[in-house]
Formats: sequence, C-alpha cells, structure tokens
Amino acid sequence: MTTTPVPPQVPSHENPAALLQGRALGKQYHRGESANTVLRGVDIDIHAGDFTVIMGASGAGKSTLLYVLSGMDRPTGGEVRYRGARVDDLGERAMARLRAEEFGFVFQQPNLVGNLTLLENVTLAGYVGGGRDAGVVRQESERLLDRMHIAHAAHRLPSQVSGGEAQRAAIARAVINHPGILFADEPTGALNRRNSDDVLDLLSELNQGGQSVLMVTHDVRAAVRANRVLYLRDGELLGEALLGTYRPDESKGRETSLAAWLAEMGW
Repeated sequence: MTTTPVPPQVPSHENPAALLQGRALGKQYHRGESANTVLRGVDIDIHAGDFTVIMGASGAGKSTLLYVLSGMDRPTGGEVRYRGARVDDLGERAMARLRAEEFGFVFQQPNLVGNLTLLENVTLAGYVGGGRDAGVVRQESERLLDRMHIAHAAHRLPSQVSGGEAQRAAIARAVINHPGILFADEPTGALNRRNSDDVLDLLSELNQGGQSVLMVTHDVRAAVRANRVLYLRDGELLGEALLGTYRPDESKGRETSLAAWLAEMGW
C-alpha cells in the first residue's frame, strides 16, 4: 500500500486523464446569520476505471463531497468538471439529464418505488435514460437482475424481498444506463455482513469490468475493495492510500494496512 499526503490546497491544474474533477470545492450551509463550512477548498481527480473510496470521521464532509461531485448538490465555491466540461453551473434540466444519463446512484437505503416490481424499477430507470427501444431496455434489465442473482425476484415488490435483494436491485437500476461513474453513499450501511459482502462483491465485479466507482463508507472491510482511498477531515482532503487491485485472498492484509494508515490520519 502506498500512502501520499495531500495538502489542503493542491494547486489547480488540468488533468486530461481525469474523468471527474473538483477544483477548490467549497460548501457552506447558512442558517440565519451563522454559516457552517463543510468543504474547504477540496481538489480531487477521479480517474476512469478506478474504484475510489472517501473516508473520514462523522461530519467530515464525505457525503457532501459526493453530492457536490455528482450534481445532487451545488458547491458554493470552486467548480466540477466531467469529461473536461464544467457541470456545476448547468441549469436544473441539463443537470437532471446528466445525472440520468451519465451517473448512477446507490444509497444506504434502496429507495425503490414501492408499488413497482424489481424489474419495473430497473426498466423505469432505463426509460428515463432515453435513447433505447423499450424491448432492449427490458432485456437489459432482465440480464442485470440475473447478474445480480435476483432474477427469481424480478416480479416481486420491494416489500416482498430482503434488504440485500432490494439493494442489489438498486445497483441494477444504477447501472442500467451504463453510467460513466457509479456513486455509492454507504451502500452497505443498512445490511448485515452476508448481504454487505454480496453487495461489495457486485461492486468489485462491476469495477473489474471497467465501471468507475466512487464510494463513501465508514467500513474498513468495504474500503479495501477500492484501489484508492482518500481521507477527509473537517472538509479538507488530507491524504490518500493507493491499495492496488483488489484480490479476495489479500483482504485481511489490506484491512490491517488500511486501518493502520487511518489511525495515522486521526480516524
């Protein structure tokens, strides 16, 4: 494992190899006359094909950074670029289109539409993405549910399946439009260990197939699936650990090394 300190202010530069970039990102929330600063001049590059994890203590700004990078929230300072084009200043309609067509999202809760079957939840996302025949979308949705090992539950409602099955359906929904980046915010936070491992196996499999993943987690067991871990403290990016390609037989050693590095970072 290679570790690198990252200064709070990395000089801004253009990196043509980066799929997603944040430059001098700031985020403040105002309540009356008081302001809460959550992000402080964050510079970050996310590269195509990487599995990147953001870690940090509670309140460090991890989820806020993910939301700002993914267009779910707007920075109050700095800029976000995707495939070289600035996107944080897009209008609401253009931003919604970007999220639907280029980004995939998985959250702690599956957030499936309750009165639609798992298959219908996935196909709906495919229709929203646009540009494909309905029959093609349905076939792709069925293929994804099979890949997620939940084809048997395709015609069940979310209330009729386990939490792990629902989360796997949420992953299928997130990748139906072949997103450039899959954003995952604590995707295993509400699952037991077995279901967590199943979800992490799927994310690793997707990444090994070329899917770029950016995940927020507090779980070291989840973080070792990444090839790169970033550490955030008080809204500032302080360092990164380069873990290399994930191999299941190296999990324990990676956990030990990463835990030691996190302790050095003050986690």
